[in-house]
Amino acid sequence: MIPGKNSPFELEVYENDGEKIIEIRVSLEDDIVVLTFADYGKGIDENEAKRLFVPFYANSRNKGSLGLGLNVVYNTVAYLMRGSIDLEFGVNKGLKNMIRWLK
Repeated sequence: MIPGKNSPFELEVYENDGEKIIEIRVSLEDDIVVLTFADYGKGIDENEAKRLFVPFYANSRNKGSLGLGLNVVYNTVAYLMRGSIDLEFGVNKGLKNMIRWLK
């Protein structure tokens, strides 16, 4: 099904046991596109959230991460798209990213 012009697009991913692990939504709020990506993993604390978009910050460097991914996302959204990124987070509460830009 293809959503209508102002209808949100929603995708939810579940584990085999029925537990939701990822949620992706795209919607319109007036003339603003909102892309929401949420995972229901271990979450992060406030100190880690403050460093998420810092270049070369990686909490899994021992697994090959360079720490550039979210910095690239931030720069693309903030400077190329003139948008914003808001986070909702908490330990054992997962991480929710809300990216907004003008349509």
